[in-house]
Amino acid sequence: MTRINGDTVKSAVCRKLKAEYPAHEVYKDKPVQNAAKPYFFVEQVSLSQRKIRRDTWERTVLLDIRYHTEENTRSALDQMGSALCELLSVLEIESGIYRGSGQRTEIVDGVLHVFAAYTIHGHSGEAAPYLGGLSYSEGVK
Repeated sequence: MTRINGDTVKSAVCRKLKAEYPAHEVYKDKPVQNAAKPYFFVEQVSLSQRKIRRDTWERTVLLDIRYHTEENTRSALDQMGSALCELLSVLEIESGIYRGSGQRTEIVDGVLHVFAAYTIHGHSGEAAPYLGGLSYSEGVK
């Protein structure tokens, strides 16, 4: 089983965007100067982890998906934001299906930002070994 991390989630989002919008370029990790519009830029904003039980944890990956386009009217960006929230609500990664939570959109300086959080549950370390066999004997004293 592959260990899921922030880069795995980011790559899954990039693949999904490229499949849905093949005419758009999709960049991650490093913004490209003077890129031809329209394009997407996917960036991991934060990663947080909290312990649930002794060997179980919950990791939340927050992504910022930026959409740059020439047509930066408010209504066009709002429509694209709704479409992206719908598209990115569920991610399929080789080890399972992950649902986005807390999705929201913002428009800043003509650029659409879609923030999506994905929660991954996991276990740390190996499972505890089973107890050895129990020997039980009866007798009368």
